[in-house]
Amino acid sequence: MSSYRLAANFQLVFELPNFERLQILGNKVITTASYYNGKTFCEWSNRVNSQAEINILGATEGINVITDISSATSVQGEPAILYHIDINTLPQNQRMRFSSPAIEAFSEAVIPTAKEIIADVERLIGNEQ
Repeated sequence: MSSYRLAANFQLVFELPNFERLQILGNKVITTASYYNGKTFCEWSNRVNSQAEINILGATEGINVITDISSATSVQGEPAILYHIDINTLPQNQRMRFSSPAIEAFSEAVIPTAKEIIADVERLIGNEQ
């Protein structure tokens, strides 16, 4: 087995006590145009992609670190924050360079980044309750 890209995706849901908190958080999380000042947010989202480098089996690989945070409603109909983290190797290098052992090395390299983002998002959301 070999591939030219690796990716790790994490999907999390953080339930909030009420929809007012969801709107307040939207105002604080999203950098808005002045038009939105004082408006009630019906729905909102924020997506950020940064690039970094990691080591996979002795080779330096560029990665995208994408976090998408949005307002949502849980299965039970409660207000919630949905956040998705996608960490993947850059698509520009299309050489088939990853074998099975690279999967574990990639996972070990990206999990600390995902944990850091999760802790930061939960700290941000938790400060609003």
